[in-house]
Amino acid sequence: MRDVESVASKNLKEFTGLLEQISGSDELKKEYEELEEKKASAEEKKALIYQKKKTIGAEKKLKKSQKEEAEKHLNLQDELISLG
Repeated sequence: MRDVESVASKNLKEFTGLLEQISGSDELKKEYEELEEKKASAEEKKALIYQKKKTIGAEKKLKKSQKEEAEKHLNLQDELISLG
């Protein structure tokens, strides 16, 4: 009866700790936290890679447009030379 009273008198945080201890999940807490950190790091890297990919795509599109414009200009110069 005394054990029941002891458990009943615990606050929520203490009760949660007791349940973690009884279930054995407290032994996995450190590993879980380490894996959470690795996950967060991987997600951050993923976001950076995605942003870099977007930037490269935009730069590629710009360079293609500039190339087409330069080729158009060169063709016009060739036409002028051939007419002259």
